[in-house]
Amino acid sequence: MRRRAVLLGSCVLLVVAVLASLAIGSNPLGPAEMWRGLVAPDGGEAATIVWDLRMPRTLLGLVVGAALATAGVLLQALTRNPLAEPRVLGLSAGAALGVVTAIAVFDVGTLAG
Repeated sequence: MRRRAVLLGSCVLLVVAVLASLAIGSNPLGPAEMWRGLVAPDGGEAATIVWDLRMPRTLLGLVVGAALATAGVLLQALTRNPLAEPRVLGLSAGAALGVVTAIAVFDVGTLAG
């Protein structure tokens, strides 16, 4: 019973976070304006903001969050350690070595490099 309550609470928090992500930005939209732009896009400013700017950001955040959660679960299952983290297998040190090597050897100085 407790597990269901936690799962339901987590789902409610996820929905609230998604709606907040669609409403909050440099041009804040009110709840009614955001909802109207979301469910009945009429080509107006609110619909353009919600669908063209904020929806891709929100979906990308959901996908990245799911990928990080999956990576964490796989790492914990692989090591059979519920407290496992990337430093356990040296992943953080390996990533740092790759960045330093790219900067020092290949003269990479930008993010695109």
